[in-house]
Amino acid sequence: MAAATLSELPDELVLDIISRCSHANLLCLARVNKRMYEIASSILYAHVHFRWNFKKSESPRNAHFERDYKKLESTGPPHAISLLGAFLRKPHLGLHVQRLELLGGGFDYRYPYSFILNHDKEKLKSLSYEELRPPPLWWDGAEETLRSAISLVAEFDLPYSELWVEKLREGTMDAIVALMLVRLPNLRSLIVQRDFTKEQTCVMAVLRTVALEKLDWLPRFIHLREISMRFDMDDWICRNANSQLLLPLFYLPAIEALDLDLDDPMQWSWPTPAPPDAASIKSLTLRNVREHGLKLILATTKNLEKLEWMASHSQVSIINQASDATTSKMMDLDVVTGALLPLRNTLVDLSLGLNTVHPFGEDFFYLDFHGSLTGIAQLEKVERFQVELVYLASNALFDNRFPIWERVPRNLRILVFWPPPLIFPVADDQEEELGTSILFRNMREWMHKWRGETPRLERIEVLTFAGDAWSWGRQFFRDLFAEDATTGIEMVYSCEEIWGGTSPVEHPPYDETGW
Repeated sequence: MAAATLSELPDELVLDIISRCSHANLLCLARVNKRMYEIASSILYAHVHFRWNFKKSESPRNAHFERDYKKLESTGPPHAISLLGAFLRKPHLGLHVQRLELLGGGFDYRYPYSFILNHDKEKLKSLSYEELRPPPLWWDGAEETLRSAISLVAEFDLPYSELWVEKLREGTMDAIVALMLVRLPNLRSLIVQRDFTKEQTCVMAVLRTVALEKLDWLPRFIHLREISMRFDMDDWICRNANSQLLLPLFYLPAIEALDLDLDDPMQWSWPTPAPPDAASIKSLTLRNVREHGLKLILATTKNLEKLEWMASHSQVSIINQASDATTSKMMDLDVVTGALLPLRNTLVDLSLGLNTVHPFGEDFFYLDFHGSLTGIAQLEKVERFQVELVYLASNALFDNRFPIWERVPRNLRILVFWPPPLIFPVADDQEEELGTSILFRNMREWMHKWRGETPRLERIEVLTFAGDAWSWGRQFFRDLFAEDATTGIEMVYSCEEIWGGTSPVEHPPYDETGW
């Protein structure tokens, strides 16, 4: 019996076979015939990983603005426009996309930003967003794609259609990505970071409409499970507050994981009279938002299993609004504890962090703490707890006999410490030394009785960064765990670089076949 060829096998079997092929081989198969093109496309377009960046041979830090941006885009329509054109010409390609990743960090130091960052920080603070916005994309050679895009937006007849068309003509990435989303009804995961979050008016308007209005001519995103939207520290200088843009994401019907840099205004309000029923959310990562915003959000996520919270503190408002809760010097840990306790029956992974880095590179700031985490021992399902020392050490100078074990979940298996350079809200070196000594003594007491207070503890990880600023933190933990008090616990020390690299990325195909 002769062996069957791919052309003789049913589609399901062909799909199973070629799913093991490399990216290059899939591109070759897509050029064999129309049938193979359709099958291969379902794999090629399932995960679109797109990076908006400078070419490797170009340096945005040392280049002249006008020359390099024109050089960057002078070789033809940018990849984003080519990809959009493919989705507009052949809508069925968008049906294959399940994961869309939009990454990039090449435009953080563009002129005049790089010059002012190094010479005049006060002038940088006064610059408008228009002076620091991402570079536009050029439609030269892609006029047909632009006409199709404008025609499609006009058909939607949305309140923001005119603005959307205007931004399309200007070549803003925000408008282009928003139109891509309209063509991806089966999307399951959306990852948007750095350059793509510098401007997000159109993208968030589309997601808000989908979440709150449910119009028939826009996709419902009933499969969308995961959204990640992260800003870059440098972008905080020139953008508007984003809470009203991002809060509608909690209304999406099937959302299970949110990872957001969410600004914290002094007055919180949901976009509808009733808060969302976000019971579907299992994993939540929140940065910047302070304790009162955390409490408001967690009240809607009743089935949350994993929470990573990185609160922020700054002595200046770093977003364009009248007031900003991150400027509050008082952190109320009783509010944090009260927000967490309703999750005692579901939460299994908890991380509590604090970012006190100034956006312009000045020194770290001190925070005053009210209350404590006493009570989170009741989070009996939490198995992994990552915490910065500052949360455990609150009020150490005023209550020097506090039991550490009351400030950690009782049944945790993995405890991760991530210490900042300074942990006590005091400016006096003697008081800081006293506070560190009290914390050390109380933690040593816990280590000697851990079998009774945290009987399931198996592993302690200590994460620190390279550099002299973190040297005391490394020594603190090595002294703490130097004796045999931790017998039976696996100890792990790791030292990470603050600025990590990124892995290379392959661009997806842009429908260059004739099928």
